[in-house]
Amino acid sequence: MDLIEIDQLQKNYTISSGKVQEVLKGVNLSLDKGELVAVVGESGSGKSTLLNVIGGLDSDYEGSVQISGRNIKDLKGKELDEYRKMNIGFVFQSFNLIPGYTVIENILVPTDMTTMSKKEKRGKALNLLSMLGLAGFENKMPHSLSGGERQRVAIARALMNDPDIILADEPTGALDKDNADRIIELLKSIARQGKLVLVVTHSEKVAAKCDRIIRLEYGIVSEDGGKASERHFDNRTRHFSSKGYGVLHSLSAAYKNIRKNKLRNILVSLGTGIGIFSVVILLFLSRGIGNFVSSQMYSQANPLMIEVVKQGKDSSAGRRFASFANLEPFTEEDVEDILDISGIESVEKGSIITGSTILKVDGRSDSIAVMSTLHKGSSFDLKKGRMPRSGEILISESVADVLNKDYDYLIGKEVGLIMDDDEQRTFVISGIIENDGSPASRIKTVYANYEDVECSVNILYVTAGSNNYVKHIKLAVKKLGFDINSRDSALNRVMSFIKTVTIGLTGVAAVSLVVSGIMIMVVLFISVVERTKEIGILRAIGAREADIRRIFFSEGTLLGLSSGIIGVMIAVVTGGFANIVLYRITGTKLVAINLPHVILGILISVGISMMASFIPAARASSLDPVKSLRHE
Repeated sequence: MDLIEIDQLQKNYTISSGKVQEVLKGVNLSLDKGELVAVVGESGSGKSTLLNVIGGLDSDYEGSVQISGRNIKDLKGKELDEYRKMNIGFVFQSFNLIPGYTVIENILVPTDMTTMSKKEKRGKALNLLSMLGLAGFENKMPHSLSGGERQRVAIARALMNDPDIILADEPTGALDKDNADRIIELLKSIARQGKLVLVVTHSEKVAAKCDRIIRLEYGIVSEDGGKASERHFDNRTRHFSSKGYGVLHSLSAAYKNIRKNKLRNILVSLGTGIGIFSVVILLFLSRGIGNFVSSQMYSQANPLMIEVVKQGKDSSAGRRFASFANLEPFTEEDVEDILDISGIESVEKGSIITGSTILKVDGRSDSIAVMSTLHKGSSFDLKKGRMPRSGEILISESVADVLNKDYDYLIGKEVGLIMDDDEQRTFVISGIIENDGSPASRIKTVYANYEDVECSVNILYVTAGSNNYVKHIKLAVKKLGFDINSRDSALNRVMSFIKTVTIGLTGVAAVSLVVSGIMIMVVLFISVVERTKEIGILRAIGAREADIRRIFFSEGTLLGLSSGIIGVMIAVVTGGFANIVLYRITGTKLVAINLPHVILGILISVGISMMASFIPAARASSLDPVKSLRHE
């Protein structure tokens, strides 16, 4: 059985206005190993179409093309890709080397889609270069080679996977006479090694040097010089098999293209990186402000202490004073229930009274907005004096300003404190709390030790044994029907507001990411157009549609990765500089640079770039190999 048997091969093209043009009109041929066959004919006679059909680039035909007894029309998808990869070696008139690859990288492309080891691939490529007179050329770029040298590189690439069939489409058309003669002799020596070499040519001189001439006229075989003397060749068994492009090869191919268009891709990465910077710096700032607010709210409070209150509807009805925020007094049973919660170290009783306390000094009286008891964790920034002992009180600066502007005079002064109609208690002022400018510090407030006042208990100061118990205690307290006092609630409201503002600003910043994604998509579409012929080359040597998609996805991923790295680097540098300036001015660092947000920024950039590469990758993989090879 001959290697190729063609029976009644017919091929038509639909041209303008629905007209059909017949290109091949029932071609019958038998071709075998060891032959150097020239296919000669005028333009439009069907020579290149015949090569495309045999090479598996065109499956839209009628008739039968048997390769080693297998009808290639029955091959679909991956099978057809594998057929081209393992059985066919293409040599083109215009060489079709990939411009951004070195000589050895061009030669190795077919083997990147096989299981051949890296060491074996390189050794085989170097041996072919030596055999073809190109030793030492492996690291040169195609543009630095002569036409004859480039064609020999193309032949080396065609031989790398040890195919049975070499299809050469006008391999000498772009060469001078000496190089043309050398290429034909080279192809003849390849045929002598047991391969079928099919050469399409217009040149009668080239055809005359071949073993067999097949002439096509108007889509039929008008002349066939007949088979050469029969030769016998051993059937070879390959020790490697076909596979798709791996992740590393896809990334390598993508990197080479990015490297080829370095300036353009640097500008794209910078533009996208600025969008990532705007998002990441907002996340840094949001976290920093949140940390600052939290630290300020807890700066004078024990983080292990939980303020527990019992909210009521109107527990103060009929009484001289109202409890803070309309709180109900705790019963002893309530206190016992709280003490039963695991993880509690201690419980202190306290009271907060609003709107009914009167302070008397030197015959002068002043209404106090809030009278609160102290606990063991109480701490204040004092304008004058010290924390109170038994029988002593603290007053806020707003109270002191009403009583006497001379703070030194007030420290140690005896005062009367009236909390109901019948009793006035005597205390000594031990200290004055500084007004820090906040609304809370401007309220007229008096602080006393719980043991010195006789008030109902409407607040409990619960101290956890460790941070690990804080959340558990809060949940247990709420389960008992009690509430956590305002500090946590206020902090949650502030943090919720900060998050809302951050989300809004991040949404605005995200518009730049959409623009960046569109920019990357446009760049990849341009890349598809620029690399159309390269895509055709890859498909001709066996690359699958999935391999082409993977290459463009990899290019998008690399652009996204570089953009993300640039963006977070700008954010880190800018945030660090801002912190230095803020610390010198305010003593505070508001930009919280942290690894999770750095990683998130990079992941967002990669994700957007991958989404942007989806359509260009699909477009690239759907290109017709034959049309792509003709693209200029």
